[in-house]
Amino acid sequence: KRVPPQAFYLGVARIATQTGTFFMAEPWRALADLIYTRRKSWKRLLELEADLRIDHETLMQSDKMLLKELSEGYPSPRVRAVLKRMLKELITKK
Repeated sequence: KRVPPQAFYLGVARIATQTGTFFMAEPWRALADLIYTRRKSWKRLLELEADLRIDHETLMQSDKMLLKELSEGYPSPRVRAVLKRMLKELITKK
């Protein structure tokens, strides 16, 4: 499935190896693309953790600045809304 081409490089790292160069999505970007392509809409972080088997501490230690950037710059309003809910919950759980 295709993801929106706007802001393609937001949350994507360029990796160079001896065999070539490729792009790899950061975890929050991969999640944003998953929300977009599969039309997922978790209401709470607990739902996300259970559905994707993500460790709670991993989410708490994640790159919240990238999550904020994605919640403001991802081309889909639906994805931005889900990411904003997650960011708000992560920030309030400190």
